[in-house]
Amino acid sequence: MSGSLCDNNGNPVGAVKDFASEQLQEQWDSQFGKIVTSIIDGMSQAMIMAITWWIKIPNADLESFGPLAQINEYTIWIQSFLLIISIGFMSLRLAAARRQLMVEQAEETFRTLFRVVVTAATMS
Repeated sequence: MSGSLCDNNGNPVGAVKDFASEQLQEQWDSQFGKIVTSIIDGMSQAMIMAITWWIKIPNADLESFGPLAQINEYTIWIQSFLLIISIGFMSLRLAAARRQLMVEQAEETFRTLFRVVVTAATMS
């Protein structure tokens, strides 16, 4: 560490920074770094597969299957319409739940205030 301090022209912050960087790099180059890299690669591959598995058609015969393309072409508007309707319905449910929560909070505040007034009136 003292040699590092001389290398950084007496700057202790630079010496600590360089020492920490060297130690971090040494740990990363060890078996620990290889394990972490392997875990990161595996998790990224699992995430990619989980997100995109339904997009890829695994069979080449299904890609050129005409009736499947026709069904998709005929029903794409219905699918889009149902998606829009379901998003609207869910937003209405969310708004109703939020409103119900506000009503419940107002009722609880009123009950608490009523209890405080009744308690204060009985104690005085």
